Amino acid sequence: SGIVSGLTYSYLNTLDAGSWKSSYFTGVKVPTFTEALECCVRNNLIPMVEIKADATAEQYKTLVDTANKYFANNEVIFATSVKNRLEAIREQDQTAQLLRFANDNFGVEHFISDSMGLKPLIMSVFYVRIDQNYVDRLHETGFKVHAHTLDNRQDIEEYSLLGIDGCLTSSSWSK
Repeated sequence: SGIVSGLTYSYLNTLDAGSWKSSYFTGVKVPTFTEALECCVRNNLIPMVEIKADATAEQYKTLVDTANKYFANNEVIFATSVKNRLEAIREQDQTAQLLRFANDNFGVEHFISDSMGLKPLIMSVFYVRIDQNYVDRLHETGFKVHAHTLDNRQDIEEYSLLGIDGCLTSSSWSK
């Protein structure tokens, strides 16, 4: 645990990144960004890259350029709760797909007005805050709505009835 940006990849590669999830994942190593993108390509998956820290313009450029090397049609989704990080990605690629995690301290109207300049944008809202009015209001203003974090089929089915456009899950259950 700790701040990853201060560690070398050589050190990170010595760590077990999977055992916290379950014994099945014991020994799994931290992939590089390129390795994660290659895995997504092999498995026909669309990656969502969560940006956890501020970066320089050059670092954002490298991030976007690397993603676009593997996904030419801007399929990669760049996600964070911090507006200026999404603005920095948008500066690098005007067509980048952006996802903003809703800050639980603000209501839907503040969140909409604070995010209008980032459109098109996917809003990801913690599932317990979502109701029909929330989904309808975001859709009315042109935002897609994702719920996070839905970890069982019943919740996914229930929230899909509200008209959400997608969800994030940390589950590894199968069909």
